[in-house]
Amino acid sequence: MNGKITTLAVVLALTSLGCGGARTLIGEVDGAAPNDTGAGSVDAGGDTVAADHVGDAGRTCTPVTFPGDAPFTLPAGVAGIWTGYFQGGSPLPSSDVLRISILPLAGGSGEIHVVMGTAASPPPATSATDYYPPGGPTDVTATLPRLIDGFTYLAHAVTWDGQRLKMRVSYGEPWQSWCALQLSYAIADRPGAYNCVPGLGGGSIGSGPDQMCHAQDMGGTKNTPVSCAQLFMCSGQCTCDACGCAAAVDDYEAFDVTFDGDLLTGVGAGKNIRLTRDAI
Repeated sequence: MNGKITTLAVVLALTSLGCGGARTLIGEVDGAAPNDTGAGSVDAGGDTVAADHVGDAGRTCTPVTFPGDAPFTLPAGVAGIWTGYFQGGSPLPSSDVLRISILPLAGGSGEIHVVMGTAASPPPATSATDYYPPGGPTDVTATLPRLIDGFTYLAHAVTWDGQRLKMRVSYGEPWQSWCALQLSYAIADRPGAYNCVPGLGGGSIGSGPDQMCHAQDMGGTKNTPVSCAQLFMCSGQCTCDACGCAAAVDDYEAFDVTFDGDLLTGVGAGKNIRLTRDAI
């Protein structure tokens, strides 16, 4: 391990969402006995201080709510599987392929899914302390991908104006299963705020598989050993309340497209797109 020390500034997400799943305590190794008192922190004098979690329900107190979500009906002639590509560049480094599935549901409502790229969708997370998705960045100084190749996104804030469709996909959605594994911790010096590590910032020593990380309170007086994956992803990808944690929904990509027979064109994820209908 080298002596490099990295200090991270973490932005706390405060939105209350809902989710479910099993949990691994911060600092716990898979297969080890759970530590019901949460991770231990170290104060400025070097003494260990309890960092008890408050939310271990595997969900947040209120259901997930994406701003602008509401049931919608499909205009005639748009249902089907639409495939094509981003024109003049792609929001993904590996592929320009795009697929939009527009599905009628029972009762007359609709549902829309968006897949960018050609990779297999990552499996649900099974460890709260490992980086996610598998094969992604594994260092707190790296940058998480904005969009996940092959992941099936659910369209939110869907609106129709004739044959024009406007919708959004949430950057945080792929981390829903990972956030559901986390415990929530009250931020002592910010009443009503919660995070899935005990603090709002932290730091790291070393790099690669030898990297060691800690979360830190706002005053910079208490450090809590945590997995580097949790320090890296908790506040950016998750939002927590007194019950638990879920994927954050405060950041998204927008789509604005128009249907003309079996052709769909417009803008998605900041790129021009062109798709044709494969099936109904």
